[in-house]
Amino acid sequence: MTSFTTLFLLPLLLLGTTVTASPAKPHSTVVHLTTSNFETTVITDPNNPLWLLKFFAPWCGHCTALAPTLDKAAARLSGKLAIGKIDCTVEKQLCKGRFDVKGYPTLKYYRDGEFSDYPLGRDLDSIVKFGEKMSQNAVEVVRDVSEVYERLVGGEKGAVAYVVYDPIEIDQQEADATTEDDDENESDSSEEEEATKFIQSTERTRIFGQIARKYQAHGSFGLLSPSIDKASIAKILGVGETNKLPSSAADGFIARIEEDVPTKFLTGDGITVDALAEFIRETNIAVMTELGGHNFRFASRRGKPLAIGVYNPEDEVKTLKF
Repeated sequence: MTSFTTLFLLPLLLLGTTVTASPAKPHSTVVHLTTSNFETTVITDPNNPLWLLKFFAPWCGHCTALAPTLDKAAARLSGKLAIGKIDCTVEKQLCKGRFDVKGYPTLKYYRDGEFSDYPLGRDLDSIVKFGEKMSQNAVEVVRDVSEVYERLVGGEKGAVAYVVYDPIEIDQQEADATTEDDDENESDSSEEEEATKFIQSTERTRIFGQIARKYQAHGSFGLLSPSIDKASIAKILGVGETNKLPSSAADGFIARIEEDVPTKFLTGDGITVDALAEFIRETNIAVMTELGGHNFRFASRRGKPLAIGVYNPEDEVKTLKF
């Protein structure tokens, strides 16, 4: 009898091992989300920490038109951005009660425990660009003028970038360099490791890194490398010469950069998370930007005057004055 019992239990143990739920994998298709699976699928899945969510209604023509774009984006961004859809005619508590959805389709993204409005266009290129950007480090290390405009501003009119500079961080990195052995066989740190190291070096850079992560969708963020010289800093900030730098800049600064627009500075030793967050919120939209369905609410609800101009890109007659 004992032998029979042992033989009988062994298959059950093996069966239990086989059906144990495996960890979720990165999604490559659009996931249908409901009230019952929303928490476990979106909130608590470590393999899919970044989500783009579409709140839709089956009768909505724009929602239907967007579906193939999201299908393509989900396949291209697997492992970087997961995409989910919520039918608001069925999941009313989720759509109205939790997210107060007022129109269709509504797009939101989720990361780090927070839901925010998706800020870019609804074409495939914009969605892929968003997923690629948000899956990378929030802060890049930049070493010269060209890198600021190529990697942060990206040559795009209307792009806004923020940079941090801290001479204490420079002094610390130079001190570290003198205490380390020069081993030519050692491989160089990756850019990601380098950025992490620099961001953690001072209170100013740590705060910058924290806020950059939070507002990554609305701007680009860079840390000026310890190797950069003051002449390059002056060019990056658009002041031309080192003697035109703000006097407080020598002690470190955070600056907002937009092409053909004067640089704005946040200086001083007492920079706080709240102060920097407010600075970003007040300045993270370009002076001149193309309005669309993706950003009109964001631009129009800032409590500031908004001038709207309409132009025909096919009109060949030059405008002499604006």
